Amino acid sequence: MNKVIWLALLGVYISLSSFSFAQDVLLAVSNDIVKLRYNDAIVKLEDTISKNPSALIYYPHLIDLLFRVGNLDLARKYIDVMSKYSPRGDVTLIYRMEYLRRVGNVDEAFDVAKELLSRSSVLTNQDFLVFYSRLLAERNLASAKISLYKYLQVFPNNYKLNLELARVLIKLGELNRAKEKLDYSLTLNRFNKDVYSLYGEYFFLVRDYDKAISNLLKAVIFPEVNTREYYLLLECYYRLGRYSDALKWVDFVTKDEKVRANLMFLDKQYENILKRYRNSKNDIIRLFVEESSILLDSDFRSKDTRVKLSDVRYNDTFRLRKGGSLYLDFYYRRAIRLNPENYRAWYDLANYYIFSYSRYVAFSELNVARNVINNYEKLRDLYSSLAGYVSNVSKLRQWDIDLGRVGKERIFVNLMAADSVVSTNSFILQAHRWAWEYMKIPYFDFTINDKKVNLSMLDRSYSLVLTSRVSQVGNYLRADISVISPVDYSELGTFSISVDLAEEVVPQLSYLIGYYLKSAVFGIYGKVLGSEDNDKVVGIVMNGNLNIGDKVVFTDSSEYSRIPIKRYRIVAEGTVIDKDGEYVLMRLDANYRYLTKIFSGSIFLKGT
Repeated sequence: MNKVIWLALLGVYISLSSFSFAQDVLLAVSNDIVKLRYNDAIVKLEDTISKNPSALIYYPHLIDLLFRVGNLDLARKYIDVMSKYSPRGDVTLIYRMEYLRRVGNVDEAFDVAKELLSRSSVLTNQDFLVFYSRLLAERNLASAKISLYKYLQVFPNNYKLNLELARVLIKLGELNRAKEKLDYSLTLNRFNKDVYSLYGEYFFLVRDYDKAISNLLKAVIFPEVNTREYYLLLECYYRLGRYSDALKWVDFVTKDEKVRANLMFLDKQYENILKRYRNSKNDIIRLFVEESSILLDSDFRSKDTRVKLSDVRYNDTFRLRKGGSLYLDFYYRRAIRLNPENYRAWYDLANYYIFSYSRYVAFSELNVARNVINNYEKLRDLYSSLAGYVSNVSKLRQWDIDLGRVGKERIFVNLMAADSVVSTNSFILQAHRWAWEYMKIPYFDFTINDKKVNLSMLDRSYSLVLTSRVSQVGNYLRADISVISPVDYSELGTFSISVDLAEEVVPQLSYLIGYYLKSAVFGIYGKVLGSEDNDKVVGIVMNGNLNIGDKVVFTDSSEYSRIPIKRYRIVAEGTVIDKDGEYVLMRLDANYRYLTKIFSGSIFLKGT
């Protein structure tokens, strides 16, 4: 009997010793974390587990630290080791669920969550509730919000749950409520990276960039990985005009040298740009190099210097043409900006527009140079030729159309950038804006805005609304362009284009936007310019696809969209009977003659 008692006491002693040892290890780990020595804490935990792998108490602490520092491969290793000793245990499955979410395997994570939710034990496990709310937010923010409010009724002082709710509210745009949760979370735990990170996000969204920076600088002190914080710091400094501070964070955000060159230029680091990028082959960076060279030249304002630089830039176009550059006018304009009397640049620019867009666009551009045309015979002849074409003198007189009275269709373009863009939104949107500003489509006038816009508040005089959203996918910049109805602001269609970030971003993006707009959006569209007699209508074809004999339908301007023709409100039908350049003459079908509904500015489409 004494032996039995002795053995029992020995077992109690061993258990107490193991518990005491575990407490000592976890206390040492906690001290390392407080001192932000995460790697030391990880080493202590790994060493302890290697000596006693069946001691499950250490695994959650180690895996949580590995999640924080972004070492997901090692986290998976220890989840697998833990599963050998507790294959279907709550803790094992909870951390496996979070691991699967972090690596993007959301479906499998929900499968694990389904099994856990069948167990009453996890409903009071606060780590599970935090991880599960994050998983819910991957699919449905509204559901995550509802669940978090329920959890907080039971655990109102759990700072992690309060922070998760703040994160969800920020994503839902409920910023005032998010701020309340952040303030409360801060009273519960000031030593937490997430609270400062989310404060930074909140203040960034309300455009208080100084407070955003103050909180983000606290967040990045912690050794946990969150590239979003670096991006926000860079963007805040950029928007405040503190470019030298923004430059400090470039390497944390992107390896794209165009972003660095842009910031250096804005920071007036012209000499450093020349030292770093003088031999760069990238055309965007070369732009900053050339502009820096001009600004460093004390004589750059003199006419002789400008003329010489203009010639240099014009001569660059020969190399670019051989290389197949898609957007040469970007370079012709550099030469013209330096020397408005660079006749060769004007001449080549006009010819470029003739072959890349239309004679109308070329004529419109040369109108800007009317004061220099008479001094250069080739330009003068080209202008006369284009004037004859664009006015279509014989046809327009015959059709009794006054081209000068034809207005432009107004199109609103809203530029946006997704969070996935790892270089600065400002630089990407700048390139994006350049692309749209170089759009050349006859009879269309683009209004461009890169701020968040409530589409329903737009001026109803816009004929079309386009939203162009950019994101980064690997090494590609992707633009998703949506066509929006100006009537009810529903989405009528989308198309996507991608540009290799290693290539000429602006020229490529500009070319592709122009190509797809003319071929996809305006592929079968035309605009009525006027009418002749009571049975003929004259119009301009947006991309010249209509030919003699083609059937056309006329719609109300308010029905302008990309939806199938059968859903248009058709007010008349007709046939193309004549064509000259971009203009067509259409005869209305017999039952539509003598109509007064075909007004100048109405839309017509190629029939089927």
